[in-house]
Amino acid sequence: MQWTDNSGRDWCTAINVNTVRRVKDLTGVLLTDAADSDLIERLYNDCMLLADVLYAISEPQAKERGVDSAAFGEMLAGDTIDRACESMMRDLVDFFQSGRRPAVEKIWMAARRVETERIKLLDRKLTDEAFEDLLTSQMQQASDEIDRRLAALGERSGKSPEPSE
Repeated sequence: MQWTDNSGRDWCTAINVNTVRRVKDLTGVLLTDAADSDLIERLYNDCMLLADVLYAISEPQAKERGVDSAAFGEMLAGDTIDRACESMMRDLVDFFQSGRRPAVEKIWMAARRVETERIKLLDRKLTDEAFEDLLTSQMQQASDEIDRRLAALGERSGKSPEPSE
């Protein structure tokens, strides 16, 4: 699969045994763990880990283009991250042998559903009346704390010393 960065350059995320080895060497992440661990969930939840893995997958292309890992990371933002992750996950599923492929795809689909539901829940919570009440309460507490500190400063300053003759 391919994804396009913010500069309009296309990147390929094809995964083969050499790619798996390179990712492990550069990041310590073993892509074949996707079938047996929480790797896919970690990639969804840690954009820095995802960027490191994407760079390792794309390293030959990046070297050809003179793009180091820092520059690569700078082009990953917003929807570009989603496109790159989608491309990588599709290629990761395709990498596995036919017997393991369905399980990896189910893990990926479950991780996507969890992420989608988590975002929906967060949105509901942030628009909930209870959230507004919590914000109002927190603002009142902050205001009260500022008033207490200002009052304490006034008490500590006390009277000015008498002028000397």
